[in-house]
Amino acid sequence: MTLGRPPKEEDVRLAYLLGVRGAATLIAAAAATPQAGIHTLLPGAFARNRAVLSQHEKPLTAQQALAGLKARFALEIAQTEAAQRYAEGAALSVSPGNSSDRVR
Repeated sequence: MTLGRPPKEEDVRLAYLLGVRGAATLIAAAAATPQAGIHTLLPGAFARNRAVLSQHEKPLTAQQALAGLKARFALEIAQTEAAQRYAEGAALSVSPGNSSDRVR
């Protein structure tokens, strides 16, 4: 299965968590059989990642699992990018030659 588009960072993280085949299976199932249980689609991945693939001890559906994981990854990516921008800004404010850093 191909995505039909370049993979986004969320897709890469999904493949890291579930494996390439698992990610492809989940993406296809979310489109074709959205109510299929993640525990039946990917029993091994479900067993290893029960905390993120279930809610109130009930397995998520394919659609719920994909939406939840993509939302989680998008948040992590945004937080990482914000931290990087902050660090870059802090580095600029203390760069050599910045008059605010000079001892008077």
